[in-house]
This record gives sequence, structure tokens and C-alpha cells, in this order.
Amino acid sequence: MIGRWLVVPVVAGMLLGACTKDAPQSAGDRASETVSDGTIGAQVNLFGIMTTVVAIDSFDQSPGGFPRLRLTMRTENTTSTIAENPNVALHCDEAKAPGDWYLGSTWEANGLLPAGTVNEGQVVIGFPAKEGTTRYPVPSCTNAVVLITGVNPRDRTQSSTVRYPVPATTIDASIAALRGPGLPLRPRNS
Repeated sequence: MIGRWLVVPVVAGMLLGACTKDAPQSAGDRASETVSDGTIGAQVNLFGIMTTVVAIDSFDQSPGGFPRLRLTMRTENTTSTIAENPNVALHCDEAKAPGDWYLGSTWEANGLLPAGTVNEGQVVIGFPAKEGTTRYPVPSCTNAVVLITGVNPRDRTQSSTVRYPVPATTIDASIAALRGPGLPLRPRNS
């Protein structure tokens, strides 16, 4: 009878540990973070993931009215193990939280990238939501910057962020864009 009661706490502890093992850390939890300025078209090394922001363009608004940007991305995993694409976020002076990427993008932020492979595509990121509501975007995006953040797979407390300022003309074009379809987009021939 005593043996059965000892097993329950051990199993519960293992299950709880398994649930939190892969929980993403916030930037504030990272012991070592480097930040640098990036150049469109120039390759940067984010812990063995060679990352290039090929272009940043305006895009159709979401069906819910969120202005969006379209980034053309290229990543190559030069490590010998599976790794993650870096995270992508849009920051504006008008919001504390960043704008996030849309499911259905052809390049997946934080997506798994097998060793020795290249991932090319486009990622669509929206303007941040207004403080206190997820239904409405901020009305403008002053000092817009796209942050590309890679995390060291061997030491998750280390990260490297590259900043890409977004021209005001691109932000203005995104705000003026018409609402488009939801993602994923349908193939052109359907």
C-alpha cells in the first residue's frame, strides 16, 4: 500500500516536468541577449541558422482589419541537428506587445528546420493589437521595427536579435491597403 502512494507523486512530478520542459522563455528570462542592426539582403548567423531578410513589403489587411507586412525570408540550418527558424515580430511605439505572424505563411517563424536544409518563403505579420483588446489593431505604427530573434538551441538562455527598421512609406501602404482574404491563400488556379 505504501509503495502505491510513493509512485503517484513521482509520476505526477514527471508529468508536470514534461509539460513545462519546452515552454518558451520570455526575453526577460534570457541571461544573455545580443541586439544588432540588420540590412535587407544581408545574411546573419543566428546560432547556426543563416538568416536573410530578403524584402519587407506592405500586404493586404487581414479580414479583421489588421494592417500587415510581408517579409520574404531565407534560412539555412548549417548545424548537424534539427533547429528552429527564428521568431519574427513587428514592434510599434503604440503597443507594448508586438504584432505576430499569421498561420498560412509559406515561411514559418519558429518552425523546425532539419539539419542541412534551406527554407525560403514569405511570412505575413500583422500590426499589434490595441492595448486591452485583440479585436482592433493599433491605428498607426510609429518607429516600426521588425525583430528577428534566434535562440541558442544548446543554451536557451542565450538569444540574438536583429533589428530591421520598416520605412514609414511601407507602413502607410499597409494602413491604406484593402482587406484581403484570410490565410492560407488558395492556389491561383482554383
